[in-house]
Amino acid sequence: MSDTPYAGMSLQRFTDLMGLYDPAALTQQEQAHGWHYCESAWDGLLISPVDAEYKFCTCPHAQSHKRADSYYESLLNFKKFLKENPQYPLDGTPDECYNTNQ
Repeated sequence: MSDTPYAGMSLQRFTDLMGLYDPAALTQQEQAHGWHYCESAWDGLLISPVDAEYKFCTCPHAQSHKRADSYYESLLNFKKFLKENPQYPLDGTPDECYNTNQ
């Protein structure tokens, strides 16, 4: 098994911890990287900030490790924004320039 670090943890260590469900087994360094057993959304799944599952984690201690949206997620969010705000000008023109009631 590879010993290449994944979010501050080797794959072997990750595999060993997945079967344990022992929050006390996580080192301070692993916890500092955001690793934890998520109770809020994932029924005790061991996750880190680089995992997609982390986005939906609402554990209080994990909020400071929230990962930034990926480029794809940013596009989806912008698409949603445009759908909710069809009046939003995409060319950078201030909204008041579009007011035809003057």
